[in-house]
Amino acid sequence: MGPAVTKCLKRLARRHPVRLAAERIVSGEKLRSEDFNLLVDTVRDAFGLFLREHVVAAWCLGETELSPAERPIATSALRDLLSGSDLKGLPLWIPCVLGIGLVGAALLLLALVAGLFVPGDGLLGLTLIGGFLVVGAILIAIPLLPIALASIVHKESVKAKLRLAALGALGNLADPFAVGLVAGLFADSDNAVAHAARATLPTILESVREEHYGLLPRDATPALCDALEFGDHIHAVRVLEALGRAADGRAAEPVQRLIELPYSWQRWSELRRAPGAVQAVVSAAERVLPVLLKRRSQENHASRLLRPVESPGAPEDILLRPAGAASAVPEEQLLRPSSAAKPIGQADD
Repeated sequence: MGPAVTKCLKRLARRHPVRLAAERIVSGEKLRSEDFNLLVDTVRDAFGLFLREHVVAAWCLGETELSPAERPIATSALRDLLSGSDLKGLPLWIPCVLGIGLVGAALLLLALVAGLFVPGDGLLGLTLIGGFLVVGAILIAIPLLPIALASIVHKESVKAKLRLAALGALGNLADPFAVGLVAGLFADSDNAVAHAARATLPTILESVREEHYGLLPRDATPALCDALEFGDHIHAVRVLEALGRAADGRAAEPVQRLIELPYSWQRWSELRRAPGAVQAVVSAAERVLPVLLKRRSQENHASRLLRPVESPGAPEDILLRPAGAASAVPEEQLLRPSSAAKPIGQADD
């Protein structure tokens, strides 16, 4: 358990259900079905001010043994949390509404005080009232500004803790369907999240198998291709092997470009100092390239295959036109399909 998760766990109430579930997991008890449902619901409903229980729940899902039926449910919730689709945190409209309400109440109070003690007739009275309103607004806005900035910083900090916990859980669960999501975080603006993604990806790459070809999310292939530019040659070889096992044909072009211009990659300048590093990467690329080219060819043929959009009518109403023939061929020269195909070798009656 990392320091961030430990801190969130200690700040939960002693009888908080998520804390009790985490303590049972730490003590080695088997996860109960009601605890699993609680953890998944907590992860899916990432809404609140501190989100401490959500960080602990995400950690718990990656630290306990899940059944085959529970694993896809947990990984799906963690992927949604990591992608940000369920990550709400503290809505920014809450401090804004509170700030506007405080400013409005203070202005009304100042205007009331000014109206009571300053004569309302004449230009002098209006000027004094307006001055009171402006000064009051400034005095209230000064403390509200750091409060708003602190709320934004707090929200980003909570998001980072949640994403780190989700990354660790997905790595422990070795979810192959998160490979594109994790690889896409290599260039994340948060250095801690990017570093955690690079540490998590090798475990997930080992879980990618040939049977996952065609089943991975569509963003997995381009994300893995982009991940080639990060890390050392060992990381690049692992990514290439995973591309060969389950990537689609879109990976063929980046891998081929890597073989043709291995020294043109911007982040590979340090590899030139490692003996045999570039050659190891190029050799791995040459091994997987034929597979990727074959897949690209098959996918292109499949995308060009024409299929009827609806069942045809009666066969006697259909005319068969030769492929490539002009539409001006006389209909009396065309053939009609047989209304009933006969098995081979069966004689006519």
